[in-house]
Amino acid sequence: MSHVVEYVHTGRRSPLAWACSALIKASGARKNNDAKARASTDSVSDPADVPAAIRQRFSVTTTQFEGRPLWTIGPRTGPSSQTILYLHGGAYVINIVSLHWKLIAAIIERTNATVVVPDYPLAGQATCTDVFTYLEKITPVFDGIRQGRPWTIMGDSAGGGLSYAWAQHLRDVGGAQPDEIVLLSPWLDVRMVNPRQDGLEKLDPMLPRRNSQKAGEAYAGELSLTDPRVSPLFGDLENLPEVSIFTGTYDLVNADARSLRDALKAKGLAYRFFEYPKLFHVFMAVTFLPEAKTAIGQIAGIVAEAGR
Repeated sequence: MSHVVEYVHTGRRSPLAWACSALIKASGARKNNDAKARASTDSVSDPADVPAAIRQRFSVTTTQFEGRPLWTIGPRTGPSSQTILYLHGGAYVINIVSLHWKLIAAIIERTNATVVVPDYPLAGQATCTDVFTYLEKITPVFDGIRQGRPWTIMGDSAGGGLSYAWAQHLRDVGGAQPDEIVLLSPWLDVRMVNPRQDGLEKLDPMLPRRNSQKAGEAYAGELSLTDPRVSPLFGDLENLPEVSIFTGTYDLVNADARSLRDALKAKGLAYRFFEYPKLFHVFMAVTFLPEAKTAIGQIAGIVAEAGR
C-alpha cells in the first residue's frame, strides 16, 4: 500500500458551521442553484471581479487569452516557490463567484504560492471537448508563469472533477504532471446516480440533483456521461500524482468522493482523504468557519510538499 492518509474531523460541528448551514437552507440556496443551473445552460454568467481588498493585498494580473480573462494572483513581495492552477466550480454552468476569490486569497496567505485562475468556457457556449481544447492552449502560458517551479492542480466541485480529468489527460498525452492534485468537494460523476445520494439529497442544503444532472449533460455534449473527461471517476487512476480529497458528509457529491477513495484503496494507490462530518458542499470557501480554517491549513501543508 502506498502513502495513505485518512482524516476524519473530530469534535462537534462548530456553531458557526451549524448557523451557516441553517442560513444556506433557509435562504433557499438549493432552489436558487437549481434555477441558476437551469438558466445558465442557455445564458452564460460573467465571472465575479477580483475584490478590491484582494487586489490591495496581493499582486493581481489579468490578461486576455482566447478572449477570456486569465488571472495570476500572488504575493506582492518575495518570489513564490509554488504555483497552483485553480479550476473553479459551478456545475460547469456557473462562473467564478466572490467566495472562490476569498478561498484563493486564504490559500495564498498560507502558502505564498502564485495562483493561476483561468476563466474556462462554460456549458451553454461550450462542451467538455471545448474546455479541454482551451486548457491545452493555456498550458504553455501556465508553464511560462510557473517557470519550472513545483505545481499543484486544485479545484472545487466541478473544478475538482475537471482538475482530476485534466491530470489524467496530461498523463495520457505525456504532458507535465502536477506534483500534487487537490480536490475540494469534487464532482466526479455527472450522472449523480450513486445510491447513497438518495439519503444525502435530504441532508445537503445547497446542491440540486436533477438540474445538476442536466448541467452535466450539457457539459458532456456528444461525449458519454461516463467518459473520463466528463466523469473522471471512470478514468485510469494509475500513474498519477498523489490525490488529496476534501469532503463534507452533508454534501451530495460526498458519495462519489468516497467511491474514489475506495477505488484508490483497492488499487493500493497513494491518496489523502479528509472528511468533515455534517459539513456542506465546498465548506472550505466559507473561510471564517473553524472547519474551513483547519482544512485550508491542511491544503497549505499539501501544497508545501509539492516537488519534495
